[in-house]
Amino acid sequence: MNKKLLETLEQEARKVLVGMPNMDSKDEVRHICNKVIAFCDQYGITRGELAASIGVSLAALSQFLLGKYEGDTKKIAARLVDYMNRTAKRAERKKESPFVETTVAKAIFAVIKQAESFTQPGEGRIAVIIGDAGHGKSICLRQYAAVHPAAIYVKLDDTMTSVAMFAAIAAAMDLDSYGGMKTLTSRIREHLLKRERTLLLDECSGLTVTKLNQLRQIIGENGSTLILAGNNQLLKTIQSDAARKGNETLDQFRSRMLAVLDLDIAASFGRTGGGAELYTEQDVKRLYSYGIKLDRSGIAMIQKICRTPQTGRLRTCAIVISAINNSRQAKEGQIEAISAEVIEAAIRSLGLPIQDRLPLLVPQPMEEEGTETAVKAG
Repeated sequence: MNKKLLETLEQEARKVLVGMPNMDSKDEVRHICNKVIAFCDQYGITRGELAASIGVSLAALSQFLLGKYEGDTKKIAARLVDYMNRTAKRAERKKESPFVETTVAKAIFAVIKQAESFTQPGEGRIAVIIGDAGHGKSICLRQYAAVHPAAIYVKLDDTMTSVAMFAAIAAAMDLDSYGGMKTLTSRIREHLLKRERTLLLDECSGLTVTKLNQLRQIIGENGSTLILAGNNQLLKTIQSDAARKGNETLDQFRSRMLAVLDLDIAASFGRTGGGAELYTEQDVKRLYSYGIKLDRSGIAMIQKICRTPQTGRLRTCAIVISAINNSRQAKEGQIEAISAEVIEAAIRSLGLPIQDRLPLLVPQPMEEEGTETAVKAG
């Protein structure tokens, strides 16, 4: 079974849905042009979008499709073939639910609501959500902002200056994002005055002590709730020695902190500090309720991946299950259920970085209880 799955996944990865035409054949060139036109109609892609995606001008693309382009036609054809293959393969994948309220999501939402409930006019509260990649922090924060009008989601990056950070915050608030630091912060302060807002900042691991203090002063002191999400580096910065030169403002920042949700620690214990279990069997069923059934060992493997550091957690599981469901072997009905063995084979076939950690993830044999416990998953 392992060898067959490895072979079919590898074949699937190499499969070409649209072949490169012989550029010396007028018929083949005309055929690929017609195929591009039909492809755009099928997927609702405009000529402008297609041109931008393959890195050519709209004029060059139009001339190519008319057979009048005098430049490097082979280069454009190769880009079009690659684009169509990638887009078609994505379309083959089954669409998953955009959001599932897992136990992790519930824990994140609870921390946000707790911080909001303790925020008062002129006295904003801060909560911090820590976790390595794959817990689903970003999806949860975006979902919270989508259903709570007072919440604002902003994704940061490590290269942002303070000005760029507050410009991004201003833009998320539908404010003008031009100007220097003084202009931006004044605009944001004025907007927040007498407004109860919740600012959800994602990818905060690169925040410095200076930026944390700026956020406290501009967001927290206006009676707004500040939620910061990042990996353990963010927590290390917050917990730095306040007596050290340049860190004096950390005491003020920490005095406004209400809670820290450390998903890495919670996952390693399988539950949050409040006793709520993380990555439950029900979570696995709801997240992967499409395609082939997972058996009990498959569910246990998914749980172990999600509870093990530096595995990519839910993100890796989604890639693996999607690959299995879309393999030729699955489509031909050769996989009756997704087991731990099948998942391990897929991880090795895909060459995912966690394969060296697989010995730690292989679940122990489970005793059957006499009932069929396989669930619909994918």
